[in-house]
Amino acid sequence: MQTETTSRTPARDLAASLGRQLLRQRMFPTETKINSIGRYVVLRFVGAGGMGQVFAAYDPTLDRKVALKLLPTTFGGELEQRTRLLREAQALAKLSHPNVVQVYEAGEHEGQVYVVMEFVAGQTLGEWTAGEHAEGARPSARAILDKYLQAGRGLAAAHKAGLVHRDFKPSNVIVDDDGCARVLDFGLVAGADDPVELRPVGAADASASLRALDVELTTTGTLLGTPAYMAPEQFSGAKIDARTDQFGFCVALFEALTGARPFAGSTVAELSSNVSEGRRSGSITARVRSGRLARALNRGLAADPEQRWPSMQALLDALEPRARWQVAAATAAVVLPIVGFGGWAMVDGYERQLEDQADVIATQADRADRLAIERAVLDEAGRASEIQIAAHTPGRELEALALGVEFLAADGSGHDAARDVALGGLASALGSVVPLADLAGADHLVAAVEFSADGSRLVTTPSHAGTGDQLGTTTAPPRNLDVWSTEPARKLHSIALGDLEVGHRTPAISPDGRLVAVSSGQRCVVFDLEAGERVHELDGCTDPLFAVDGRTLFARLPCVDLPPPGETKVRGTCGVAAWTLDDRTQEWARPLPERVGATLVHPDGERLIVMPAADASVGIDLLSTATGERDALLARPSPTPLGPERPEHVALSGDGRKLAAIETGGDGSVVVWDLESRAPALLELQPTGWGWYFSSPLLSHDGTELVLHGSGAGLTLYDVGAGRLDYAQSWGSSQAVALPSGWLAINEGEWFERPRAHPRQAAAFVDELVASVDGRFVASVSGGSARLWSPEAHLEVDRWSAPGRELIREFSDEVIVTQIGYGSLQVYPRAGASTPTAVDATYERTEVLEFASERPTRVVYNLDGRYEIRDLGAAAPLCQIDAHHSEGWALSSDGLTFAALDGAGGVQIWNVDTCDVRERFSWPEAEGQGELRLHFGVDRSLRARTALGLNVIRDGSGRTVRIDEQCVKEDAGWSQLSPDGRMLLSCCNSRAAEHNPGRLWDTATGELIREFDLRGYAMEAQISADNQLILINAGQREIAVVRIADGRELFRLPGRLWPMRSAKTRAGEHGLVLDLVTDDGGLVTLPLSVAGLVNAACEVLARSEFAERSDPYCGS
Repeated sequence: MQTETTSRTPARDLAASLGRQLLRQRMFPTETKINSIGRYVVLRFVGAGGMGQVFAAYDPTLDRKVALKLLPTTFGGELEQRTRLLREAQALAKLSHPNVVQVYEAGEHEGQVYVVMEFVAGQTLGEWTAGEHAEGARPSARAILDKYLQAGRGLAAAHKAGLVHRDFKPSNVIVDDDGCARVLDFGLVAGADDPVELRPVGAADASASLRALDVELTTTGTLLGTPAYMAPEQFSGAKIDARTDQFGFCVALFEALTGARPFAGSTVAELSSNVSEGRRSGSITARVRSGRLARALNRGLAADPEQRWPSMQALLDALEPRARWQVAAATAAVVLPIVGFGGWAMVDGYERQLEDQADVIATQADRADRLAIERAVLDEAGRASEIQIAAHTPGRELEALALGVEFLAADGSGHDAARDVALGGLASALGSVVPLADLAGADHLVAAVEFSADGSRLVTTPSHAGTGDQLGTTTAPPRNLDVWSTEPARKLHSIALGDLEVGHRTPAISPDGRLVAVSSGQRCVVFDLEAGERVHELDGCTDPLFAVDGRTLFARLPCVDLPPPGETKVRGTCGVAAWTLDDRTQEWARPLPERVGATLVHPDGERLIVMPAADASVGIDLLSTATGERDALLARPSPTPLGPERPEHVALSGDGRKLAAIETGGDGSVVVWDLESRAPALLELQPTGWGWYFSSPLLSHDGTELVLHGSGAGLTLYDVGAGRLDYAQSWGSSQAVALPSGWLAINEGEWFERPRAHPRQAAAFVDELVASVDGRFVASVSGGSARLWSPEAHLEVDRWSAPGRELIREFSDEVIVTQIGYGSLQVYPRAGASTPTAVDATYERTEVLEFASERPTRVVYNLDGRYEIRDLGAAAPLCQIDAHHSEGWALSSDGLTFAALDGAGGVQIWNVDTCDVRERFSWPEAEGQGELRLHFGVDRSLRARTALGLNVIRDGSGRTVRIDEQCVKEDAGWSQLSPDGRMLLSCCNSRAAEHNPGRLWDTATGELIREFDLRGYAMEAQISADNQLILINAGQREIAVVRIADGRELFRLPGRLWPMRSAKTRAGEHGLVLDLVTDDGGLVTLPLSVAGLVNAACEVLARSEFAERSDPYCGS
């Protein structure tokens, strides 16, 4: 008789301890403290398996719930094993994919490796397949295949990152509450290149029961995986790679589709024999109805890995070659013509027909050609959809540009519908913050980034080796400073650091870009940025900064007092000094009574700003850069000692006029000093739930706006000048940078920018953002990864910014007219001169009634019962017309003709230059309608629209056409003439939810040309100059571009059409463009043609790491 014994392990002990602590905490909440693992507070025990024990935990730093897995002691029992497991978990943490459960962090706790993952609510793929969900019914084969394809994409992404799962099975995939399949436990077993010692199945395994086939085998030196899903090479102990996962995936998919497994066996040994020799329990082709699926599974289940699919992606393409096309239709909200009628049943039948007839028609040249064309259409649809997916996936925007250019650059290529999908994806990516290059590699993680003053270079420092962040082989990678160019984005060379440990300190680059300085311990080292040679070494200094002239180096001095008991390193710095780099002599040194928390060089080059660190009661010092003497002391409003301070607690505006600091002592506060008057202003702001310590201030370039951001700090925007809170979000995490034109932030998974202050696109969380001085580049750092981004408005072909607080009132190809409030009107040449050619203050405080759109220097005023038409800057008016009985008016676009409508329906038309009546006629339809807005077309046609949508149009020859929109409500909807006056676009109700037809009319005949479905669009639209496109508002921030020929939306542009702001289309260098007045007071030019979008994308690609790849499509 055998005696059953229970062995105790550290994992079991910890689980029991945590369980007791949790129970005690619920019973005695004020007396018991919950155990924690690292910084994570354990909430409850979730479950256990062969891969370890799982706990629900809370991350107080990032305010989120996480899943924390303690790996069993059989994993990582030795130091080398723990190191490998940590390295693989850290590699997986860099993998971000919608079909992989995100790993956040890995570490050690009491000798055990733990992994922190995203907490995902849902059920396993096995449970979902069995019908254990809300509906209760077993899902269809199509739905099952779709879920496995999602999981397969997660596998493919991890394979691309060099990770092999080794234990893929339905219980290692979770279907979340949104229905997305996501793979668990990736990379925690082995990397693709890791040697693993495994022995073959032997006698000890042969007695394993059938139930054991579903149990994970994790004992050191034996199998690693779940036998029912293991590949032959796992049973034999041979080398495994990504094709091993492919085998397990096919076993699981076959089981899900048929209800049985492809290989029989009542014991592990029997199963191993059948799997290794390829003996299947029946014909796969007979049991899987689809020939396509059967062929794909047969190959994926081959006993010889060499006979399987070359990659996971190849298998997925074979299982469902149009899967990405499906996603595109959902993502882009664009349904291709083949899907428009009959749905996906038509696609399925279409593809089955191609497969059934393929062998027959392959011998017939004409049918083979036709089949090739049909398959090419499907391939194009898949490629086009991939552009859409990449454009809406954080971090893949540059890939979307490259794919879009490759697809669209070839003139005339591609099916129309597929090109429309690709075009929409390209435009969407161009409207994004675009990543230009990955700054970190698999063997080199990044700790900090700094730009040169001109933005042409950037330097990255390696992640500190002591943190365990480095990846790669068992030997640590070399520690280097990497030097990059930004245009194009590419790595130039590396500078070996040798024995220097720079940690997370930011390097300093001299203003002329020749030198870079770092500190290690109490030593500063200066390198030649281009040659990579050490040129200076200075002892007794940390955290170097260059003077404005680049010839002097400022740095902090280490404290002379002894470290606290138990510490071996000196904390903080207790002084500042300056060294002349030419001869390495110390110009001056200034000891300070308090530890130094932060140092900043003022832009004027004459002052060094020194902020004290923890427990200081003094203010902020302004020191002379020439002598080190105190120039001024910025007194703090409160005498309360400062709390824990960080360098991020102080910020200087770009123009050097304002300084902001967070004081964490006492109740905390935000203080902004005017550095000219030295006067402090205490802002009435409340800290976030995490307190002031986690907040970092950021001042706009001119110091008028303050942003508070940080991990757990939410996002706050404060108008310093007006003393007004403009935006406040007290929860979540954010990172922000100041740009010359505003600021940019990542907040809760989205890019925000100012002055637009609304989400721009989805984004992944980052630890830090750094911007170049000119704002053309931004770098992000997160967990060792780093990227270079372009935050510019890539869709803008051109931009003209109004000076100061002036607003653009009207423009033409030659001039721009601006105004401040109701003040004087300024006329600027559009060529770019900053000085107005004319200033007209004749009628300040009087609103301009209308500008001549093609001649904006000619305007109309309504003054005390008369219309006055004048040229800006002229001494006298051109024409004055009685307006006492007027019910409507219009000035032609060239400013030569003026029309007025009286209450009886009478119309008079004047020649403006001579101010005489040229024509009189009557419009009975206008009688009694009240004030009507008249509109002149480019062809001198004149239109009036009544409240119920009756349009009366009189062309230049005097012929009148009536177009009745038959609106049922007064003052509803809008209508717009085409530039040439030949078409009228109208809509009765701009906000109808269920039915909102737009109508296009022929103004020559009054007949309806076609209807458009305008649901989802808002009022204000116009027809392009070539009569091919409709531009219409889509939401608050986008303009939809719709093709008139078929009513299909092609793409969207950032911006909005307003009744009182001009927007005009014209021919540009690369096709049709839109000139648009923006919310921030600029006049921008946006592309409306394929050639224009491709050219804009090529300009971005030329600056990126894809420059060479895109050159054949973009040209030199």
